[in-house]
Amino acid sequence: MRSLFTLLCALVCTGMMIGAASAGSFSPRLIDDAYVDAEEEDENFGLEDELWVSSEEGEPAMITYLYFLKIGSKSEDEIESATLSLYATDVDNPGEVSIHFSEEGFSQDTVTWSDELEYDETADHTVEISEEGWYDFDATEIVKKAIERCPSCPFSVFIVAEDDASIAFASQEGSEDDKPVLKYTSYEG
Repeated sequence: MRSLFTLLCALVCTGMMIGAASAGSFSPRLIDDAYVDAEEEDENFGLEDELWVSSEEGEPAMITYLYFLKIGSKSEDEIESATLSLYATDVDNPGEVSIHFSEEGFSQDTVTWSDELEYDETADHTVEISEEGWYDFDATEIVKKAIERCPSCPFSVFIVAEDDASIAFASQEGSEDDKPVLKYTSYEG
């Protein structure tokens, strides 16, 4: 009887450890990053130290693309929250910046404005950028969309300026400490 109790305890503990192992915080790897410029529609800016976003008269003039590795085996219901952290390195004109989900992939070595990559028109989150420093965007819906549409596929986050803002963020080619980071937290299973 005692060995049956020990076995039962071991099985319960193993199940708890497996559930706990699937919960926690995760960061999908940033594969590529780049920005594109409407005024230089055939130029590539994928290896720059800064990622620019700007708008003129309410229309995007520079857009930043971030391409992340797949989320993996999580379900939408397991995602508690997600945050995209960006470091503003230069604020030429303060204003609102929004993040958008995209199923489009790209190569930072070749992407240009003329590629006309598509993204969800409705912003997933908007933040007012006023000075240099770290800014956190709520990316929970982006991570859930990535899982819903294709959990085993890479996905992109497009960063778009509004209100005639013009802002640069650190890229992965810049400082290792200031590069974009997407982190999501899952519920305990």
